[in-house]
Amino acid sequence: MSKTLLIRQLSRVDADGVEETLHFTEGVNVMVGPSNSGKTAWLAMLDFVLGDPGTADDGFLRKEDAVGRKLANLYSELRAVIEIDEQAYVLERKWKEPN
Repeated sequence: MSKTLLIRQLSRVDADGVEETLHFTEGVNVMVGPSNSGKTAWLAMLDFVLGDPGTADDGFLRKEDAVGRKLANLYSELRAVIEIDEQAYVLERKWKEPN
């Protein structure tokens, strides 16, 4: 039997601890905005928190990693709340903390 994966929210936290969050609803969600407003960056961050194999390097993500050096310097952590068959999970990636 197949399982259902829902993304409920995606958050990013900057170096000052300020959190920005996108909330998603069931069904199709659409991100709209002008060019260079961050839509693709949010999607790269979602990919990273869902398991992109990128690693931290001296407290910053390497240039070739999913979110890139600029975003890695701006933010310190990503968090996604997902749901698999009505069971909620929180996924986090924190690259400025040891280990």
